[in-house]
Amino acid sequence: MNVVEQLRLFMEPRSVALIGVPRATNTGVNTLEFMLEYGYDGRIYPVNPSADSILGHKAYPAVQEIPNPVDLAVISVPRQLVPEVVQGCVEKGIKAVVVVSQGFADADQQGKALQERVVAIAKAGGARVIGPNSMGTINAFKHFSCAFVHLDVPKQVFPVGFAAQSGLVINLGLLGSQYGDYRFLGKAFDLGNTCDVDFADVLEYFEADPQVEVIALHMEGIQDGRRFLEVARRVTRKKPVVVIKAGRTEQGGKAVASHTGAMVGQDEVYQAAFDEAGIIRVKDLEELEDIVKVFFTAPLPKGNRVGMVTLVGGIGVMAVDACADLGLEMPELSPQVKNRLGPSFPDWFPPANPVDVWPASYARPFREVNRDALEALMEDPGIDSLVAITWVPRPPRFEIFDSSEDMLAVAQKYPQKPLICFCYGPAKKVGILQIESSRQIAAYPSIERALRAVAALWRYSRYRQREPGQEPGLPVNQARGQAVVSVASRLGRPRLDAEGFDLLAAYGIESPPSRIAGGEEEAAAAARAVGFPVVLKVLSPQITHKSDAGGVRLGIGAEDELRRAYREMIETIAKKAPGAEVEGVLVQRMASGGQEVILGIKRDSQFGPVAIFGAGGLYAEVMKDVAFGICPLTRERAWEMVRSTRVYHMLKGLREAPKDLEAIVEALLRLSQLAVDLPQVKELDINPMLALEKGCVAVDVRVVIG
Repeated sequence: MNVVEQLRLFMEPRSVALIGVPRATNTGVNTLEFMLEYGYDGRIYPVNPSADSILGHKAYPAVQEIPNPVDLAVISVPRQLVPEVVQGCVEKGIKAVVVVSQGFADADQQGKALQERVVAIAKAGGARVIGPNSMGTINAFKHFSCAFVHLDVPKQVFPVGFAAQSGLVINLGLLGSQYGDYRFLGKAFDLGNTCDVDFADVLEYFEADPQVEVIALHMEGIQDGRRFLEVARRVTRKKPVVVIKAGRTEQGGKAVASHTGAMVGQDEVYQAAFDEAGIIRVKDLEELEDIVKVFFTAPLPKGNRVGMVTLVGGIGVMAVDACADLGLEMPELSPQVKNRLGPSFPDWFPPANPVDVWPASYARPFREVNRDALEALMEDPGIDSLVAITWVPRPPRFEIFDSSEDMLAVAQKYPQKPLICFCYGPAKKVGILQIESSRQIAAYPSIERALRAVAALWRYSRYRQREPGQEPGLPVNQARGQAVVSVASRLGRPRLDAEGFDLLAAYGIESPPSRIAGGEEEAAAAARAVGFPVVLKVLSPQITHKSDAGGVRLGIGAEDELRRAYREMIETIAKKAPGAEVEGVLVQRMASGGQEVILGIKRDSQFGPVAIFGAGGLYAEVMKDVAFGICPLTRERAWEMVRSTRVYHMLKGLREAPKDLEAIVEALLRLSQLAVDLPQVKELDINPMLALEKGCVAVDVRVVIG
């Protein structure tokens, strides 16, 4: 079976064995009781050696004694018994297993060993496992749930596929609306510890599922980031994927390790992966719900230009500010729209974007003016998305200002353009539910949240409009680079110093001419060879940060100055780094001018080689103006990295001539290729690299191999 067929057994089982189901009912944790209440109509086989029957269903002492085939087994027994029970499931021929039991890799070393045994047994028998520490799976389309918590039968099923690493998030997140109605329940996996079935598997399943239009993920960690990224790139070309990534902070990362036993990488690397795959990231459950519902409600906009119709001018001003923060534009109205709306507005208040219809409602009924404005903006080719602001009164007072019906009619008339609503007023919660029941308009209780949803639509639309990039395949000398790394490995040198420039040269990254010198005389000869002015840099395996130890001398313009600088440097190192073995010095022609940037690569535990670009120099770590990209980079992604930093505006030329951005991008691509070709390179920093008006040069490099 392929992944889709395997996961279908978890979502559409014809028969389920509940192993360890309690005899008692009304306990709040009886899976059989809740399955029946939810409406599952397949065959259920309770497995409990202490009961003959449970809730009218014959019970069996062991799973092997069930006389009929079983699609899915749900295991709720003490952790030490789980491997034996999984072995029984495999012998029975069951191919889908949910382990509800806790205390595995989320607990201690013994639990981790038990979890590894479970996975090994399942793989040997061709079975897939969700969990341990899982609440199970839910399929509202089939009225199936193997969760041990009560779920209300949904009034309306929405096309949302959800996967999480916490059952509580499934239960309280998309399934429980902010307004007390289980609206978003579609299909859900609680992956628990992700010992086997993981996010990449789930994405493949939802990709092929015609009932799922939007995919939502609650993620704490990924076991195989490269596979996830490969699958996600493909899936997001068809369906939007929204993710809430827990463990963003250092403290949160520690909490994740104790909760799921998942490996957690740097949050910036996750963000780079999400950006590259077109995944929309949100920060909390409120935003997750906000963004998910706009994707299954509204069409994708063609651009970021927003039109707005409001009853309150002050909210329109707030909206303008919010648009600026979110990367949206609020353009002027076209002459056609102004001419169409103008006769309804007083001379002292001509229509503008946002369109404040209140002054016009003195001359014409409010609903007529409001609907006319909505239709005019929908027909304007200069507007990509429309936000309507409506007041929802408590009937029967002020119902003349309730424009809900008009908004729905306009959305139906113009289905090609998003119409998003901000509801306010004493009955706004009721209004939001009423408006959204049509599945044609997403409504929000604040203007900021409404515009945040518009921005998410635009970001995803922009990703879908962009052609997938290709790896450039630049000419490099991989054999020469491999030789540099291999020699250092044989010599037991975990860190490359001067040899780092040879490695860069093999990949076509330019650096100033340099020579290695063993003493003062050799240093003087080297300086004459490379040409003054020069820089002196100490070479010592014990000294990582040369400047801190006094091991760097800049701007040496003549031989006598060089000799004096050499002697002073050796004396300073003896004082600041006693015991450091000085192997020599690097004499390098000094490069001047240009903008300092940093380029680098690192190995991430989940996603492999990652490229880095940002502001460089002494304060690179303090500034933290850095962008990340998963290698291998495409040219498009490299440009995105450069443009996303603050130093990009310096490189474009604020008060100086613009720098050679093409050269910077090409250097980043060459470094990305190095990271892929030479897995022995664990870290590499070029800091600084000088971006010049023509070209760029690597002034210093630090390489760690292993």
